Amino acid sequence: MGAVADAVDDMIDGVVDAIETAITKMLAGGASSMIQESLSLFKSGLNIGKGSTIGSGLTTMPNEYNLSVWGIVHKICTEIVAPFGGMILVIILLYELLSMVMEGNNFREFDTAIFFKWIFKALCGIILISHTTDIIIGLFSLGNNVTQLALKEVSTDMLDLDVNTIASQIYDMLLDEHKADWGILIVFLLFSFVMFLVMLISLVIVMLVVISRLIEAFMYIAVAPIPMSTFMNKEWGNIGTNWIRNILALAFQGLFIVVALGVFQAMFTSSVQGLIANSKDTTKMYLSMVNCIVWSIALCFTIFKSSSISKSIFNAH
Repeated sequence: MGAVADAVDDMIDGVVDAIETAITKMLAGGASSMIQESLSLFKSGLNIGKGSTIGSGLTTMPNEYNLSVWGIVHKICTEIVAPFGGMILVIILLYELLSMVMEGNNFREFDTAIFFKWIFKALCGIILISHTTDIIIGLFSLGNNVTQLALKEVSTDMLDLDVNTIASQIYDMLLDEHKADWGILIVFLLFSFVMFLVMLISLVIVMLVVISRLIEAFMYIAVAPIPMSTFMNKEWGNIGTNWIRNILALAFQGLFIVVALGVFQAMFTSSVQGLIANSKDTTKMYLSMVNCIVWSIALCFTIFKSSSISKSIFNAH
C-alpha cells in the first residue's frame, strides 16, 4: 500500500509540476510575445528611416503624394477658386487706384507715376494668382529639404534591434529567474500588455498627424488664389501673409516630427536595453518598462503639439 501511495503522490506531483510549468511558460510566452509585438511596432511602424511609411509621408511633396488627389485639388484651385481670387484682385486694384488718386490732395496734385505703380501692382497680382501652385510647391520644398536632411541624421542604427532575439532572451530570463513566482510573471505580462497597447496608440497617433498634415496642406492649396490676391493691398495683405506663414508652418512641421521621433527612438532603445540588462532585478526591470511606456505617451503629446509649435515659430494663426 505504501508503494502505491508513493506512486500516486509522485504522479500527482508530476501533474502539478506539469501544470505549473505549463502556466509558467504561458505567462512567460505571453509577456515575451507582447514585448516582441511592441518592438515590431517600434521597429517597423515608428521607423522613420529610408523607405518607411512615416518617413515617406514626411518628405513627400503634396503634388507627389497622390496624383489623383493632387489633380482634384489643383483643378479646384485653378478652375473654381482662381476666378474668385481674380475678382477680389480687381476690387483691390480698383480700390488701390482710387486711393492713389485721392492721395494727391483730391486731384490737385496729380502724378502720372501712380499709374505705373498701379500697373506694376496689377502685374504682380496676376502673376501671383496664375502661379499659385508653383509658389506653394516652392515653399513646401524648403521645409521638405530640411526634413530630408534631418532624416539622414536621425535614421542611423537606432533601430538595429533583433526583435526575435530580444523576445527569446526575455522568455528565457523569465523562465530561469522567475519560474516559481507567478506574481512577478503576471505583473510582467500586464506591463507588457500596457506597453504594446501604448505603442499601438502611439503609432496610430503619429500616422494620424502625418496624414492630417497632408490633408491640411491640400485644403490650404485649394483656396490659395484668394489669399494670394490680397497681397497688393496694405490692409488686406495680412490675409496673404498669414496664409504664407501657415504654409511654411505645415512645411516645417515635418522637421519637428522628425526631431520628436528621433529623440523617442534613442530613449526607447535605451530603455529596451536596460530591460534586458536588469533581468535579475525586478524593480529595475519594471522601471525600464515604465520608461518605455512613459516615452511612448510623451511622444503622443509631442506629436500632437508639433503643429502648434511650428505655427508659433512662424507666428501663424
